[in-house]
Amino acid sequence: MGGLKRPPGVIGDPRGALMLLTTAIIWGTGFVAQRMGMRQLGPLTYGAARFGIASATLGVPAFLMRRARLKAGALTLRQSLRGGLICGMIMFAACATQQIGLTTASAGKAGFLTALYIVLTPLIGIPLGKPSTKAMWGAVALALAGMALLCWRDAGALEYGDILLIICAAIYAAHIHAVARFAGRIDNLLLSWMQTTVCALCTAASMIIFERPVWADVAASWKPIVYGGVFPVGIAYTLQVFGQRGAHPVVASLIMSLEAVFAAVFGRIVLGEVMTARQTIGAAMVFAASAAATLLGGRAGSRGNVSA
Repeated sequence: MGGLKRPPGVIGDPRGALMLLTTAIIWGTGFVAQRMGMRQLGPLTYGAARFGIASATLGVPAFLMRRARLKAGALTLRQSLRGGLICGMIMFAACATQQIGLTTASAGKAGFLTALYIVLTPLIGIPLGKPSTKAMWGAVALALAGMALLCWRDAGALEYGDILLIICAAIYAAHIHAVARFAGRIDNLLLSWMQTTVCALCTAASMIIFERPVWADVAASWKPIVYGGVFPVGIAYTLQVFGQRGAHPVVASLIMSLEAVFAAVFGRIVLGEVMTARQTIGAAMVFAASAAATLLGGRAGSRGNVSA
């Protein structure tokens, strides 16, 4: 392909795992910003604003570093466009359905339903030739059980927002696989900027069609917009791209699923929400599953049993 060489053994590489863990921490704080941003703004308006901020933030360093990355063997801008378009369109679909779903779904149910991508990621990987080991499936089951204890509080029938969040989980699982496919071939910073820009343009177009933004409300919501654009999108999605290089998608999904744990932690710190003993046990289970998947993924990768 002529692209960047995929680094060996990143599945068990502490640097990649640390990047994905940092992604989960930042995403955990993002739920607070999303809820604050949508107090005055529609979901698409808030999404368009924050992705626009993220695109502007990433654009300058992406192109300043472009020449050096080309010398290292990165694909040309034209060759990289396909990866950016695919990841950006999937990213838009996932974020739009999540934003709209969050307007009606309860917080606990939203956290659990969104976390279903940890199950859907290995399922999607089967036809894509990225099978998971039995140990990985065991970690997925442990994480899902932990998510149920952490997030699920009210059973009840599925509502419109709940269905959107299930769809979001499936789309986001596809996004994890798309990033895994292109991260080892494309200049990663350029890929992050391109997918963010595509997502921003698609969200802005949808905002114009479906919402009537009041610019005074947008200006009044600048704090959650700037935070949501710079940190959960600009920084965290970039760390995801770099962290996923060479990592098995299931291992990456389990590490990033810790965002629900950190969302609960920051909810307690910032919003004063109380974590029950049940939630604490669930959070510990998700942590254990993520740690196990990281270790087992590294061993499987070194033996060649699991394709990265």
